[in-house]
Amino acid sequence: AGALFSSAPDLKTDIRPEPNDEEALDVFRDADISRWRYKDEPPGAEHVGTMTTELPDDMVSPDGEAIDVASYLGRLTQAVRALDKKMGAFEGLLRGTA
Repeated sequence: AGALFSSAPDLKTDIRPEPNDEEALDVFRDADISRWRYKDEPPGAEHVGTMTTELPDDMVSPDGEAIDVASYLGRLTQAVRALDKKMGAFEGLLRGTA
């Protein structure tokens, strides 16, 4: 049983493009990735990820305790798109078409 997040446009307001893929790439390039367990978990229960203190405010809950998963995934998608653009340019250089 996985988690689902509502993402239908008819459920949203103030929709506007987020144009800067390179900025998203910088967020993940600069963030430290850690391995940890929550204080109430038994030894051996581990997670891997980014601490809220490593992320921009718009990717973190107002109290700073949780990651806004929808925003995290959106920025991660942008970062992948930025990498894809870089790879396309690199492949063009290798083929001599850039």
